[in-house]
Amino acid sequence: MFYAYDTGGGLVLDLISGSKPTRLNTTNPSHKPSPFGAGLKYPGGATSGSLVWPALPAVNTILAARLYSIACAWYYTAVPGIAFTCSFGLNDAGNVSDASFLFNATATDDMQWSVNNNNPVAFTSNTLNKFHSLVGANTGATAQSVYFDGALKTTTALTASITTTTSRPCIGTLDPATTGQGNDQTGWIYYGAVWNRTVTSAEAFLLHNDPYCFLIYPEDEMFASLVGAGFNPATSMIESSWPNIGRKIVLIGDR
Repeated sequence: MFYAYDTGGGLVLDLISGSKPTRLNTTNPSHKPSPFGAGLKYPGGATSGSLVWPALPAVNTILAARLYSIACAWYYTAVPGIAFTCSFGLNDAGNVSDASFLFNATATDDMQWSVNNNNPVAFTSNTLNKFHSLVGANTGATAQSVYFDGALKTTTALTASITTTTSRPCIGTLDPATTGQGNDQTGWIYYGAVWNRTVTSAEAFLLHNDPYCFLIYPEDEMFASLVGAGFNPATSMIESSWPNIGRKIVLIGDR
């Protein structure tokens, strides 16, 4: 339902709706190479260039459906200095975390998946200067599974269904309307994603090892319909920076 990927060219784009974010803060993240590919490097501090998308009806609708999942991946070079720094989440104005990944406190590696503006017991897993991924999956009306680096880390029992029309996807901020609220990330945030279903444990493992495995390009369906038709479309070979992915073949086009 929502795939916000850092394209590596200075743009973070939702590949589902085509929408672009606005920058909440005055600081513009610089475009720099990371150990896992080029992208926007967030400089840290309360004006660290957070990105906020408009409220998307398709995303807000699934929050009421309960069985949704979200995911994010990052490479931080410093511990957040602001409590409840949000790497990625669906948030409402006033620091309301509808479904958000938060650092639990100032200058710690403790994290939580906050659902329905509730703060469960935090877990400690994040380390600096390393690629990490986090997946939160609702498995029932009041049950969640949280996967860190592709492995089950914890479970929670929060009411998942949320009724809102104003929640906005955010990278690097807890409040989509106010500067300095939960936005002190230093490093790279590679993507933020939302699905209208429960992501499985096998998929969480796969997503950590291949962050692009869930991308479905329109050209893929076209190619599948042409198999055996004697048509040989042009392809492009992309060299991946993730060690377990190798190369990925995609069709040239508007990806």
